[in-house]
Amino acid sequence: MSPLSVSRGRIGLAVSVALGLLVGCEGSASPTSPGAPSANARATMQIWRVSFSPIPGDQTHYAVRFRASETTGLSGLVIKAVHVETPFGGDAFTDACWGRTIRIEPGSTQDAFDDGWADLGTCAPRALPVTGISVRVLYVDDSGTNGTASAPVPTQ
Repeated sequence: MSPLSVSRGRIGLAVSVALGLLVGCEGSASPTSPGAPSANARATMQIWRVSFSPIPGDQTHYAVRFRASETTGLSGLVIKAVHVETPFGGDAFTDACWGRTIRIEPGSTQDAFDDGWADLGTCAPRALPVTGISVRVLYVDDSGTNGTASAPVPTQ
């Protein structure tokens, strides 16, 4: 074997190994410790304990209350808006009105729209007493991904 063919063989081997390493690592993130949340983890929200009840002193609207939980345990989220939708339209209640961040940590539950409903004042979700109401919550998780969770509101 001539020295030239050995060099070509070694170069070919080096190129093959380098390409194999590049292809094997393509698209992977930097390593994390076992059990650590990924920077790309997406949160999922579940709305539960939804209720519809009269508001003391308000003859027109009923309170739309609920609890919200992040269910993956991998990413937290921030609630940006709550839309109360009726067959005749709807109303949006947003973080700009609340004047504070309503966050749910990974795997946790937030009760700001249930036990803490009154603390939201006129920015608390409410609706006229009609049937066919639903609540839709818009959120953004820790990776910046937008999400939505919805639930019907029992009116009887």
